[in-house]
Amino acid sequence: MLKRYVIIASLLVGGGMVMAQSGYTGRVAVEQSVTKAGEDVRIHLEIGLDNLEMKSQHSLVLTPVLQSKDRGTEKELAPVIINGRVRQKAYKRDASLNGGSRGCHNVVRRNNGKGQRVSYDVSLPYEKWMRGAVLMLREEVSGCAACELGEDTRTLGTVLPLRTVKEPVYVAALSVPKAEEVKRRDERCELHLTYGTGKSDVVPSLGDNRSEIKRLQDMVERVKANNDLTLTGFRINGYASPEGSFRSNMSLSERRAKALAEYFRRANRWKSDLFKTTWSGEDWEGLAKAVEASSLETKDKVLAIIRDEKDPDARDAKIRSIDNGATYNTLLKEFYPQLRRSFCVVDFTVRAYTLEEAKRIIKESPKLLSLKEMYEVANSYPKGSAGYNEAYQVSQRLYPQDPDAVTNAAAVLLEQGKYGEAKAMLEAVEQTGTVCNALGIVYAKEKDYDKAVTCFAQAAQKGCKEAADNGKALKKFIEELNENNY
Repeated sequence: MLKRYVIIASLLVGGGMVMAQSGYTGRVAVEQSVTKAGEDVRIHLEIGLDNLEMKSQHSLVLTPVLQSKDRGTEKELAPVIINGRVRQKAYKRDASLNGGSRGCHNVVRRNNGKGQRVSYDVSLPYEKWMRGAVLMLREEVSGCAACELGEDTRTLGTVLPLRTVKEPVYVAALSVPKAEEVKRRDERCELHLTYGTGKSDVVPSLGDNRSEIKRLQDMVERVKANNDLTLTGFRINGYASPEGSFRSNMSLSERRAKALAEYFRRANRWKSDLFKTTWSGEDWEGLAKAVEASSLETKDKVLAIIRDEKDPDARDAKIRSIDNGATYNTLLKEFYPQLRRSFCVVDFTVRAYTLEEAKRIIKESPKLLSLKEMYEVANSYPKGSAGYNEAYQVSQRLYPQDPDAVTNAAAVLLEQGKYGEAKAMLEAVEQTGTVCNALGIVYAKEKDYDKAVTCFAQAAQKGCKEAADNGKALKKFIEELNENNY
């Protein structure tokens, strides 16, 4: 729709401008329409001269000007020249001699006393500074070819209104974990027992054996003392240090694992079918980790032998030969004792908890809860509350590789604007529908819209309804950005 503006002049302090004296200003009416079409801005002006009485020797130059909102950028458009009768003749002579209208949009003679309109159309490439710019009309009056009588500038209106393209509110889908039919848990510890050379008997009086045995027994007692838990099994895996032959050490690790199991079976009067023993022989992996973390001068040589030599006995012989056995003696005294270890696991089940019990247990011993129970605890609190957030954060801390736990904890982080933390968690787990949806939100917030669209599409294909809605909203948002050249 065309908007109508009447240009009004004001007298300046110290004497009026000639335009005001001549009465031209206030007698020129302007209707303007500015639109954006694709990559162009189209400006249409209807200039009404009905009330304009031009003196025969006067010329009125009307120059449309675009000025940015911050006034830092300005663009003059082709002017319209309105001449009086005598001035028009002079103009024609000059144009004939010098060729053309010198960049003018229109040159017209004012026919005083008659209705007269000048249509003005121009199209120019859109630039971002034009958003919120203003359209002004610069007016200059002259009385002859070389005598300027005055000028003024009036604002017609905003060219392209500042428009905020509102970013969608994305919805992070919560994941409902499946209930555990049986909640199986365990407690673990590693024992470093002292044995006689080549022996496997558990002798409490040797070395620190008594305190080591007590550690395992205390762990067992904690399980037995909790009425919510039912002991279901006991697993022991034995390891040996590499001195001696591989075959003998495999046998030694077997005998030691079985001896430890039998010791605890008798001490607690348990049935033998509760115990499962395994053995791993020489603990080269444990040795490599210990040497890598040490300041041993020859550690690079030791690690190279462990890495490159596949035969365990040849490997042992090569290590013995380093610096005439000095390194081997250090390993024998400082490293090998820690390799003679037993990895112990006590297995048990946990009963199901009511909601009120679970709200207490999550603070005392959250490991005993299932993900489903933690989910129910979280959703018993208002969304975004401390209890809500904490329950989801605890579940992710206990189950950092579980997509359900990570999805729900990420939803809390997204709500808090912690997109980087959420992204790191989400990228490290299986890309389920809810995980992809949450990643889509992260990428959208990072303005990586291509990745966000892809993630939402993948999530929708995997059945996440929220992702389908998020994807539609994002695509519409991108279209609006493109339409407005943001």
